[in-house]
Amino acid sequence: MAVFAAEERGYLYAVPLPERPVTLIAWSAEPLLMPLEEVLDEHERVAVVLADRRQARLFTIYLGAIE
Repeated sequence: MAVFAAEERGYLYAVPLPERPVTLIAWSAEPLLMPLEEVLDEHERVAVVLADRRQARLFTIYLGAIE
């Protein structure tokens, strides 16, 4: 999970990740996104279509989740 915080009181934004990136804690005015970008690069979006003569179903897989 990646957590972002801001000066605004009580602002926290958590992002679930499909795998654990390198453990790192950074405190800066600019977010450190390189470890997150590396995880996203390893998990490209994939689409799968299941079809027959009557119907088709489309599934997308991204970051370990299927829709």
